Amino acid sequence: MATKPRKVAKKAAAKGPRDVVEKAVEEAVAATEETATSRSRRHRRTGRRTQTRKTTVVITGISGRLGTLLARRLHRENGIDVIGIDRRTFHRRPRDVKHLKIDIRRKKCEELFRSQKVDCIFHLGLMHDPRQNPDEHHSWNLVGTQRVFEYAQRYRVPKVVLLSSADVYGPQPDNPAFISEDAPLLGARRFHQIRDLIIVDMLAQSYFWKVPEIETVVLRPV
Repeated sequence: MATKPRKVAKKAAAKGPRDVVEKAVEEAVAATEETATSRSRRHRRTGRRTQTRKTTVVITGISGRLGTLLARRLHRENGIDVIGIDRRTFHRRPRDVKHLKIDIRRKKCEELFRSQKVDCIFHLGLMHDPRQNPDEHHSWNLVGTQRVFEYAQRYRVPKVVLLSSADVYGPQPDNPAFISEDAPLLGARRFHQIRDLIIVDMLAQSYFWKVPEIETVVLRPV
């Protein structure tokens, strides 16, 4: 019998970049509170004094528009350390935000998760450039996302937030005015370019049941 996930949260109501950022900040703040509560309970059981540790969040694709907005917003929050992963240069990086200029598919990326406790991953580093080689495009999105969830599972990251898109539902003539987040993902029926995003979205959903210890959040902004 399948184990019911501790919590499943799929959010499709974000209406723009800043709305997405605010919802992501809510998830980061929630992760901070959950981490502090869990640590306090553990120390009460063991009788040890509670030690203050900042919540560490990792943002893939931190050099992109949303990644930059989120990093600048989060670094102003008390109790949160921000680490970014992106092959691109992070222009105007806040001084207290760490940027690792590496490919998330490479082994070197795993060292980050091995060397320190990560409390939340924001996976924004998806490729949406039709000018890129299709094989590289597919590898970056699918393999990169697989690596994110593998690291989360292996190193016990309690929360992963994936940025998807409402485009995965597809523009169907019989679509209702408001689409339920449980509606089928038919976006690739007419637009094959969105295939990768649907595969990544479904991969994230599979972790709801595959690894219920990870709170998986899928944001599908309009």
